[in-house]
Amino acid sequence: MNKSRILWVVLIFSLLANVFLLGGALYTRHIVDGYRKGEPQVERIVEELDLTAPQQAKLEEVAAQMQAWRQERNDRREEGRDENREAMFALMVEPEFDEARLRELLAARNSERTERFVSMGREVHAFVQTLTAEQQEEALEMMRDRRFWRYMMGGRGRR
Repeated sequence: MNKSRILWVVLIFSLLANVFLLGGALYTRHIVDGYRKGEPQVERIVEELDLTAPQQAKLEEVAAQMQAWRQERNDRREEGRDENREAMFALMVEPEFDEARLRELLAARNSERTERFVSMGREVHAFVQTLTAEQQEEALEMMRDRRFWRYMMGGRGRR
């Protein structure tokens, strides 16, 4: 009798664990569904912000520009043209640590990144300025979510 009761308790806990696991998986998929890469995200933003045709065109322009920047960076890496990055790796195998050279390489890398972000900021600002005050509030709320930016940069939209 005691073994039977223990088996039933284990079975019930096992079933509950599976139900919660399945529920969590479905909920997670539902949450990230709106942040997948591609056109549906633009459509979602257009719908949520109730964008006009010119506003939608500007949003698509900003997204395309950001995705182009990301693609360019990825292409450089894949083709081994990221000399700065390769130079940093090469420093790690040198017999003596060259801190000045590493700082110089990092400064150049950060300068490139800063320029890219300033340029992106200019593009996003231009888009936000086409919005009404109510649309701006909603857009800023969406922008606070990191997944939004991953999409805009052409990433997977979830991590």
